[in-house]
Amino acid sequence: SFGAILASSVKARKTFQEALVKNNALIRPLHPADTNILCFSLAKQGETLSEANARTLKAYTHFQASPEFAISKTVLSAESYKTLIDAHVESYRGERDCEELALLRCVFMNPFWADPAVCEELTPQFLALLQASME
Repeated sequence: SFGAILASSVKARKTFQEALVKNNALIRPLHPADTNILCFSLAKQGETLSEANARTLKAYTHFQASPEFAISKTVLSAESYKTLIDAHVESYRGERDCEELALLRCVFMNPFWADPAVCEELTPQFLALLQASME
């Protein structure tokens, strides 16, 4: 049923999110996250939002040049999302020095990502591309 497919895609997002956070300290998921969409920034503990945004957007550009994974980006403005941005920046004890939050966005439409074997195979590839974008 459609409900089972949707539940599986939410589980896939959770599984992938947990694997990313476990393996890269810069990954800062946007909370709350209760759908099949994972939004995250790349931020060092205590750094400014503008520095994190630059790193996140650089990673996005790197992924766009790679055929392995299709990710998108979203940019939230403080005009509409001030409370959410402030909470996100506070989660890594950063400093909000600008009015926008850049996020990488992964949408899980394929329920097969929920299979641990699939996640275990693809997550290292994703992390390698992410690491390469920061070099």
